[in-house]
Amino acid sequence: MMTNLEYKAAFIKKHGKGDWHVETSPMDQYGKYVKVYVFSDGATMTEVNRPVDEVVDVVAEVKGIKITEKLTVRLMESEIWHSDNAKSVFFYEKW
Repeated sequence: MMTNLEYKAAFIKKHGKGDWHVETSPMDQYGKYVKVYVFSDGATMTEVNRPVDEVVDVVAEVKGIKITEKLTVRLMESEIWHSDNAKSVFFYEKW
């Protein structure tokens, strides 16, 4: 599976032969911001970055006793789509 950087690099390599630039929105109150990559051939790639919380069950054993606790994990979610394929692709990393 491709990483976030590999995915974006493949699109930039394909469309970045001419001029291109990135427009970045300010971060909102929830930590979300948007980057739009605009290429001279008319192609665009949109990247939405935001924090997401996932609640997971963690199982541990303490002195032979199994316990299950809920843990909230904060992740950075990057949702990307582009003009070649409008289907969103999601990438995650620890916040």
